[in-house]
Amino acid sequence: STFKSTLLAHTISWCGMMCLWEEKDLNSKNNNLKYMNKQIAFENIADELIELYKAKNKAYGNSFGETFAKLGIISAITRISDKHNRLVNLATNKDIDNLGESIEDTLRDMANYCIMTLVELRSKNDKV
Repeated sequence: STFKSTLLAHTISWCGMMCLWEEKDLNSKNNNLKYMNKQIAFENIADELIELYKAKNKAYGNSFGETFAKLGIISAITRISDKHNRLVNLATNKDIDNLGESIEDTLRDMANYCIMTLVELRSKNDKV
């Protein structure tokens, strides 16, 4: 009877440890899956940014690069700041007429301006 109680206690303990181990392993797999899903989402957004960059460069030409060449980084900071101000207005002022520009549109534009700035800085061999 004492042997059976001890055996039962050890069995329950072992089962508990295995359940915890399996739960930890499952959580690790779920976290990895969440990370992979976010990585895929990031890659999809990066692809969207590339397509947006191509479309806008087709429409506007190399106006960003030309302005950067004339005025330097302040031209990029100005455009990024304008988009930042637009983002703040869209996020904090729900009654604003957003002229068809969403928060996502603004964030994509800001991201592309940041990348375009890096391209210009690197093409000039400036310190980044």
